[in-house]
Amino acid sequence: MNKATTKPSRSHDDGAGADPGALADALERDPSSIHPGVVGPVIVLSVAPSRNGGLKGEVSAMRLVPLGADDPELADVFIPLPVNATVAMTRDGKVKAGAVPEPSAAVVREAQAWARNLIANGQLRGVARSAPVYGPPGRPTHELVSDSHGHRVIRRLGFDAV
Repeated sequence: MNKATTKPSRSHDDGAGADPGALADALERDPSSIHPGVVGPVIVLSVAPSRNGGLKGEVSAMRLVPLGADDPELADVFIPLPVNATVAMTRDGKVKAGAVPEPSAAVVREAQAWARNLIANGQLRGVARSAPVYGPPGRPTHELVSDSHGHRVIRRLGFDAV
């Protein structure tokens, strides 16, 4: 998991409620506590105390959407889409499920087309190219990695300058 999580300063903890740093720690350990299908890295954008002594926070994370491939070999492949979400932490440090907006149908279609293009051009490591090669072959720029829930997720490796 990427350790780029931004942690709020713990100096704000006055003993009267949930610790802002604890929110980042909890979300780093289990991003899916925000909402099923949400993965890290989770970046805490803002934190404010709630009326019940807990915290409310705005975070940035990734939500997994299926590739939606007809090929059975790719049926369990997911594409991470960036999302902003609202989360709550109780006074005792438990993260409540957050409000995560559903990606629009147009955004999902665009992400699926992008992923299919990676496959067609041989840019997804371990998946056979599905389009003819014109010019010098490029190298894979993405790979499939399994997350802690067993999803195969497309992740960037690097760039191809060919």
